[in-house]
Amino acid sequence: MRISILASVLALPLLGASLGAQNVIETFTYPNGTNVPGWTERQGGDFEIRNGQLYLPSGSWSYITYDALKNIKDCVQDIEAIYTAGAGVRFAGVTARHDGSATENGLVMLKVQDNTSAGNWNRAFNYERPGGSAFTDLVPPSTRCVARLFVKGNDTWYDIDLDMDGYFEHRSPVRVIAATTTKPDGSVGANAFANAALDNWMYYSGLLFPKTVASQPKIGQQFDMTFSAPLHVIGSATVPTAWIGFLSFKAGRLPLPDGRGIPFDLASAMALWSGVLTTTNPEAALSLPIPNDPTLVGVRFWTNAFTLGMPGQLLGIGHISNEHGAEISR
Repeated sequence: MRISILASVLALPLLGASLGAQNVIETFTYPNGTNVPGWTERQGGDFEIRNGQLYLPSGSWSYITYDALKNIKDCVQDIEAIYTAGAGVRFAGVTARHDGSATENGLVMLKVQDNTSAGNWNRAFNYERPGGSAFTDLVPPSTRCVARLFVKGNDTWYDIDLDMDGYFEHRSPVRVIAATTTKPDGSVGANAFANAALDNWMYYSGLLFPKTVASQPKIGQQFDMTFSAPLHVIGSATVPTAWIGFLSFKAGRLPLPDGRGIPFDLASAMALWSGVLTTTNPEAALSLPIPNDPTLVGVRFWTNAFTLGMPGQLLGIGHISNEHGAEISR
């Protein structure tokens, strides 16, 4: 099935956007100054808008959260981290499960950091604050990258797109959230320290990831992925929720009229998977058999999924997942 299914989805009646299902794209296109509309500073220095980017000029460890999203448990967040002029220890990233206070009171965060004052992002950290952390070195280092944080239940991990080409080549293993103080849900947003610039924050209420996190597809084997999203609620009842999954051969984004976007390349997208999420089966499996053909080695593809039939949501499109890019190997 190719785009005909998507065309049918987009032909659904306009039902009006709601905040029940979120795919937020924040480009920070506001006037320069210390007012960041729709966001609240939580700790540390004063964020500001500078030339269409979110900027932190101070040396304080700082958080800012998105006002419209609270009590978020599982999600994916992206942010573009931009290294500004000069060199020195600094970081930029995203935050989940923030309790909205002025202290670090049980949150999860991802940051890319100049750990050696080398003038680039050369290390990524996944923290609980307070609590433990893990890091990986970014090879090669980057001065402009996209940092992606996954938080799901008691697990967290991250991907980094080091060269801004839409493919996240740096991937961390899963880290178990262990601190008893870490919140089960909370607000989402950004973090920064010392002359860091950020842009293009994205939030996904659906999660798409390899069944074995950080794994890659191999010729002659089946590549298994998982789609996880909240079930739709009608009135006070949680209902079975239809979903559809796509594969494309380029990174891309299909803008929706309500400001959201489906992260795939429309020209190459194919609808390969569909099903229904239920309370007994709240996650879906997306399996892709890879032929045992050496000419496929090095081929990249992207997958994504979203739920259908959400009342009150534009086009009935509900929870949208992040895209997942993969490269076929031997």
